[in-house]
Amino acid sequence: MHILMVTSTYLPHVGGIEYHINGLSNALINKHNISVDIAVISLKNNIYSTYEEQSMSIFNIPTKGIFPFLYFHNLSTYIQGFNYDIIHIHDPQVAGISAHFMLNNYKIPLILATHGGMFHTNKKSWYKNLYWNIITKNLIKQYSKVVSVSKNDYKTFKQIVAPDKLTLIENGIDFNKFFAHNFKIAEKNNWRFIYFGRFSSNKQVHLLIELFLELSKKHPYIKLQLIGGTDDEDYIKLLFEMISLSPNITITPFMEDSHLISELHNADFFITASAYEGFGMSVIESMSAGLIPIVNDILPLNELVTDQENGFILNIENLAESIRKLNSILTIDSATYNVIKTNALLMAERYSWDHVSQSYSNLYWNLINEK
Repeated sequence: MHILMVTSTYLPHVGGIEYHINGLSNALINKHNISVDIAVISLKNNIYSTYEEQSMSIFNIPTKGIFPFLYFHNLSTYIQGFNYDIIHIHDPQVAGISAHFMLNNYKIPLILATHGGMFHTNKKSWYKNLYWNIITKNLIKQYSKVVSVSKNDYKTFKQIVAPDKLTLIENGIDFNKFFAHNFKIAEKNNWRFIYFGRFSSNKQVHLLIELFLELSKKHPYIKLQLIGGTDDEDYIKLLFEMISLSPNITITPFMEDSHLISELHNADFFITASAYEGFGMSVIESMSAGLIPIVNDILPLNELVTDQENGFILNIENLAESIRKLNSILTIDSATYNVIKTNALLMAERYSWDHVSQSYSNLYWNLINEK
């Protein structure tokens, strides 16, 4: 079987979609003997180029337009042979890439991966609603299958996708990459918290700092490390002004995987105040690294984390209540900590690409057999 992944973004650009495509592709190749190539449809591609990576051919396709409304020539112009069994498209906005396949009938079964769709915040403008109910609803009809990568996505896309075309395959992670065989021994009263990811407005990093400034009055030895960044200069300036009030809160720029994983293995808790998440990959990754997650009470995070079983859930909008709960968490004994940590690891292992890729392999074969 030969699969073509089509995306507007790929490594070395860092993000959820990029890691998803790379992780899934490698698992399909190594675990299921399925060949994979990747076509990158990006406005950054002024000229055509191709290279080989981990048994895959990566095709950078020249693209024009205004994102996400992309225009590019027939893919078979660039990809010799073009003998694919399935085309797996990663187009969250269901825009230019999807329109291309509607206008160019390749006579190959098409799969769409949702990746959060266009609703990355709870604000649904009139423009988004108009686009969703007219353009998205019609573009999506061409797909043989629509794969929702989270339960949140499934609830959104079932409004416009026929039940027999919509399926749920939750996101995967590289469990083995994050897993540590020798875990840090928890040191009560010296708990170390960590957050990693973008500092976008919906992540509410400033609320984490507010929480820890208050907590440190009673627990002066706890530490919070924030790993990530943002293009919003005013917001990053605000964050640095806030952390200047405490020597135990630090901000570190994005780092290489090996360095990040080392930092995770030296932490005790992962914490996020995010107001919106499409899936919550960083939560699962932190669990696989042996951390206990503390998350805001939102979908889908409150479906990944069961309070006091494999992590903790806060109502981050209620700062006083969140502080009371964190004070309680900081007093848990080592035995309880280790039980919750083990449960978190077991939950994370379910999302290993070793397991998730099997669902994709089954989906591909079913489509080929139907064809």
